[in-house]
Amino acid sequence: MSILRKAGAVQFLAMILACSQTGAAEASGAAQREALTTKAESAFSEQVKPLLATYCVKCHGGEKTKGDINLANYKNGGQAVNARSVWAKVADEMHHGEMPPEKEKQPSPDERKLITAWISSLRRL
Repeated sequence: MSILRKAGAVQFLAMILACSQTGAAEASGAAQREALTTKAESAFSEQVKPLLATYCVKCHGGEKTKGDINLANYKNGGQAVNARSVWAKVADEMHHGEMPPEKEKQPSPDERKLITAWISSLRRL
């Protein structure tokens, strides 16, 4: 085999190795995203949904909803995780102190942090 052919073969093998490493990294990234998604779904069902029921669903659930946001629609974590744009609005309203309104029962600072941290976690998915 000539030197040029050997060099070409080495480059080809290097390219194959790089592709296989990229594929492994992509597979690892996909597994990591899946684990984060599962964790977010579980956190919604176990921690966030009960807080929404306490502080939000009175106005944002049922037949008439304020702001065209019906949080009662999210029965499980899978549905909730797939509604990122809704949660971005919720986070914005909570951050600015607009929700819940002053006259309504308010979440504690820790409860507010839990909800907003969960919403922030969706950005990594």
